[in-house]
Amino acid sequence: MKKQFETYEVTFEDMTHDARGVCKIDGYPVFVKDGLKGERSIIEITRRKKGYGEGRIIKRLENSPFRIEPICEHFSTCGGCNLMHMQYDTQLDFKTLKTQGTLKKIGHIETQIPRTHGMHQPYAYRNKATFHFSIQNGEIVGGYFQENSRSIVQIKRCHIVSKVFSDLLDECRKMAESGLLPVYDPKTGHGVFKGLMIRQSQSTKELLVTLITRTKNIPQVGKVVTALTVKYPEIVGIIQSYQDKDTSRMGRDFHLLFGQNVLKETVGKITHQLSFQSFFQVNPQQAETMLKWIEEMALVSREDTVLDAYAGVGYIGFSLAAQVKKVILIESEKQAVIDGEKTAKTYHLNNTEFRLGDATQVIQTLEEPIDLVIADPPREGLDKKFIDSVIEKKINKMVYVSCNVSTLARDLKFFQEAGYQIIETRPLDMFPQTSHVESVTYLKRIEQS
Repeated sequence: MKKQFETYEVTFEDMTHDARGVCKIDGYPVFVKDGLKGERSIIEITRRKKGYGEGRIIKRLENSPFRIEPICEHFSTCGGCNLMHMQYDTQLDFKTLKTQGTLKKIGHIETQIPRTHGMHQPYAYRNKATFHFSIQNGEIVGGYFQENSRSIVQIKRCHIVSKVFSDLLDECRKMAESGLLPVYDPKTGHGVFKGLMIRQSQSTKELLVTLITRTKNIPQVGKVVTALTVKYPEIVGIIQSYQDKDTSRMGRDFHLLFGQNVLKETVGKITHQLSFQSFFQVNPQQAETMLKWIEEMALVSREDTVLDAYAGVGYIGFSLAAQVKKVILIESEKQAVIDGEKTAKTYHLNNTEFRLGDATQVIQTLEEPIDLVIADPPREGLDKKFIDSVIEKKINKMVYVSCNVSTLARDLKFFQEAGYQIIETRPLDMFPQTSHVESVTYLKRIEQS
């Protein structure tokens, strides 16, 4: 029996889906963070389960030729960028194999996957980040949650967002330390400030800043706003999100403290208006590639009616509007619909129509015949009732945009069993330095004889 806290010399034989090294000790698999395939290390078993164990590296004896030194000083503690120790080309190969292997294992889908489409500059790509604040051991801490923990890692510089994000984080931390923006402490019930959400337009470099607070009243709000806007003139809006629960997530009660609550972001030929809470791809550069792929796969005609489910502000559906008869967009977030309708009006996209509501419920009530459905669901994938509706309505073509290859494989299996052919899947590196992979899949209904 392999005991907890025993040490072993191992060679990593494989990688898990979340980029942990896999080694075996007398046939017993152990998963180890920061272990690359082919490396020899001395490890300690930190957790033992019936079917597998977890461990940590005590000493690396032989490095992989694909290992690099992470540029981020927080790599070992933050856990967000879990591929930063891999050469970028190796990251792309890892995601390609992950996509192909998961489709085969879960979905029983045998298909050749092209190499993951990467970025020329795989850093500073995110246009949005949320930082959390707390008091830990008497110290004010601002940063990201540690992996699988509610403990916050003090972040000095995050390399997957532009430097201004880290600068704003540091500025808010200094205001917290001075008492200008006191951090909420759930142990005492004192304080106000809980979190900071920043959104940046990559096309204009303008910023929206959201302060997440425990109370509606920010005692010295005027000084806070002045301090931020004087030092960072690219801020076009500051919003307060009031959240009275013990969480640093945004609440549903918002108050505009300064300027405007929208940014403009250009993707493809359309400039979108984005409110601070509206969903939009965090990597606009790769989103442009994705739109090109969807257009190539869909092969739409002037007679087609397109359904864009989980539409957000409509950037996918709008990109096809000039080529089709009609685009119906389903979105559950009211503000995203408002933003999208403004964009449609600006560009005279008169053949587009938003339907506010849950995608699964709305598709069941549609009376219009649909030629193509585009779905870009959250990580949980598609609701089985949504899949059943597509099948029952005999919609001939579908483009499935996924940020979770496991739920994609599960859902594609349902479609395949119902007579749909998986034409192709293309992986896209929407989230460099992390093990997450985006993909675009084209399905076509095969006429039953």
